Amino acid sequence: MTNTSFSNTQEIRNKYITVSEITQKIAGVLAQEIGYVYIKGEISNLKFHQSGHRYFSLKDENAQISCVMWKSRPLNYEISDGMTVVIYGSINVYPTKGTYNINVYSLKPEGRGALYQAFEELKYKLEKLGYFDKRIKKSIPKKTLIINKLQKPLKIACLKQKENILFQDPENYLKLPYETDFNF
Repeated sequence: MTNTSFSNTQEIRNKYITVSEITQKIAGVLAQEIGYVYIKGEISNLKFHQSGHRYFSLKDENAQISCVMWKSRPLNYEISDGMTVVIYGSINVYPTKGTYNINVYSLKPEGRGALYQAFEELKYKLEKLGYFDKRIKKSIPKKTLIINKLQKPLKIACLKQKENILFQDPENYLKLPYETDFNF
């Protein structure tokens, strides 16, 4: 077991390292242990920056990692969310944020990803059940809104309905029992 005592201040000063130093060590270990790597995954959260850079997450069923592909790395094809790709890149550590990402040098499409396929299948199934049908879809009720004030849940009318009891007589409204329900 490690001694975690702070009894000897001088000894601690001789042993501690700074945040910058530990971040540099982490970056060094990652660069040495991983270096350049091929990674297969599915693109998500794809953003095209006005500068021409492409930012995205590469993910599988259990994890994701941020990626950047600089505009100096041209592609001969369009990329989009849900694409399965194999990337070649190196890991970068950004000390100011304490984060890391993959600097993508090249990217090869492999088709639509399994996660995207599952999403599309679920969406299709829900569409067939009518969940997205605007003729069936119900609007959000405008009559009541639940809030929590002074740890007493209150039902109040939306602010559009100025004639309700809360605005007419707030003191008596707050004295009403919690179970009270208004008919608007």
